[in-house]
Amino acid sequence: MADVARFALVTDFGPGIYVGQVQLVLGSMAAGIPAVDLVNDLPAGQPRLCAPLIPALTRGVPTGTLYLCVVDPGVGGGRDILLVEQGANAFLAPDNGLLAFVVARCEGIRVFRVLWRPAAPSNSFHGRDIFAPVAALVATGRQPEMEEIDPAQVDGWTDRPRRDLVCYVDRFGNLISGLESPDEPEGLRVKVGAHVVPYAATFCAVEAGRAFWYKNALGLVEIAVNQGNAARALDIPLGSTVELLG
Repeated sequence: MADVARFALVTDFGPGIYVGQVQLVLGSMAAGIPAVDLVNDLPAGQPRLCAPLIPALTRGVPTGTLYLCVVDPGVGGGRDILLVEQGANAFLAPDNGLLAFVVARCEGIRVFRVLWRPAAPSNSFHGRDIFAPVAALVATGRQPEMEEIDPAQVDGWTDRPRRDLVCYVDRFGNLISGLESPDEPEGLRVKVGAHVVPYAATFCAVEAGRAFWYKNALGLVEIAVNQGNAARALDIPLGSTVELLG
């Protein structure tokens, strides 16, 4: 991939010691290319829950971005590492379904299995020891050993993740689903758990304390409570089913 303008970190690492170590490796091996913390609190160890969010997070983001995506419960095991090139962007991730929707929605992609490994990686922190060095090598034109493969060969995509789930709960308690919002959502309702909520275009169109759904800035169906916390008020956990109703 040529002309990488930035790295975007997409992980479940959370606050603490991990993100900084990845940034230090990127900075030392690819000096001058910034590393942006796009999101580091994805649902921990749940790549299939995170998968619908990955393509949505690219909405409105400048091209020339290499997305370093690490949600990797199989770290240290036999899962492959994939690089997916899509136009002027690329996605680096474990082969566990995390990139399923990136491939499903994009034409003209190329998929590579990364064969390169460092001499002595840790068993538990491949984000620092493998993913960050591979990203830096790709971004600086020092191509690591890879082989191009047919997307149909990728093990993580045989059992495709679902979109119709609550995939993320933000700090406000809003419930972000993996469902892409219809272009004309007016009049549609959403069922989540035992609740059926109406559509509203904006928070200010709803009375305080009322639940509703809207098309969020990522283009996804999101359930909220105006001036409240939907996750608590509706008692909806991650992974709950979300259904669009007429």
